[in-house]
Amino acid sequence: MADTRPNKNIPSEQENPLFHDTWKLLKNYRDAVWNLELAVQQVRSTFEIEFGSSIEEFLDSIYLAGADIGGTRLENYARSIV
Repeated sequence: MADTRPNKNIPSEQENPLFHDTWKLLKNYRDAVWNLELAVQQVRSTFEIEFGSSIEEFLDSIYLAGADIGGTRLENYARSIV
């Protein structure tokens, strides 16, 4: 079988180690998203059990108390959960 690629120096999709199976990716995407959603729900539940309030209520109380957490790792972490 003759190689009909215009540039023979570029590996084909099958030869390229970065090639991925799009169908497999899409099949697993839904499961990955679901697992991430469950992880966020678990963090929220654990936070409420341990601290007796939601993450949003806790952050509001911190802001009302005058604590300035702007630009800190804590603020970035809290925003990633909310």
